[in-house]
Amino acid sequence: MVVDAAAPSRWRRHGRIMRVLSMIAGGLCVLLVVHPSLGYAPRGSVIAGADLRWEIMEIVWWLFLAMGATATVEVALLPSATPRPLWYVVPYMLGAVVAYKVLPIIDRYY
Repeated sequence: MVVDAAAPSRWRRHGRIMRVLSMIAGGLCVLLVVHPSLGYAPRGSVIAGADLRWEIMEIVWWLFLAMGATATVEVALLPSATPRPLWYVVPYMLGAVVAYKVLPIIDRYY
């Protein structure tokens, strides 16, 4: 692996973006715990009133893991000559697409 001058800032930038995304995911989980009605099955469903908060939080973190792992691999594979705006778009959009594609697999087990 060739270490170039852009590598340290590349990983710092990736770390910052992943910290922000993890704070957003954590904030959504806190909102699930604090809010009085989020995370419960609707009244007309078969599992009416069931507490689904912990399952929803698990799904959020599995999706975050899929997105973060994909974005990390993409950051490692992007060449140094990539224009700066693409550094902020390509890895995280590809990660979001992979997380979206993983949803049916997660849905099968939850």
